[in-house]
Amino acid sequence: MLDCTVGGGNHAEKVLSEFTNSRLVGLDIDPDMVALASQKLEPFIEQKRALVFHTNYTGFDNLDVQPILDRKLFGSDKDRYDVIFADLGFNSYQVSTPDRGFSFMLKGELDMRYDRSRADTPTCADIVRNVGWHLG
Repeated sequence: MLDCTVGGGNHAEKVLSEFTNSRLVGLDIDPDMVALASQKLEPFIEQKRALVFHTNYTGFDNLDVQPILDRKLFGSDKDRYDVIFADLGFNSYQVSTPDRGFSFMLKGELDMRYDRSRADTPTCADIVRNVGWHLG
């Protein structure tokens, strides 16, 4: 199973608990979410039933999932996932953390980046400051 937006790992934990023969690869572009999911899924990671990657889901086909999946069992790389799901958008953690810049109710820098570890991506505040406004 491929969880393209693992977030804090709640869905992944439920799936792995209910389906005891399942394997899960979790992805998230937000390093904070990767840390939370890795912690929540630690028992499954230790059992070699789960892996969590800090990456955008668009690059899922280039990941090394060998530690938990025998690709020979699943045929070609494109056929290795029986289920792929994505819960797109921001989550409650991002909205409730003021310095993330997603909240309308909490004061904080206007950041709005999912992956704040990348220094080459501008914050929302950078974009607003540098956009050329044309009125009239």
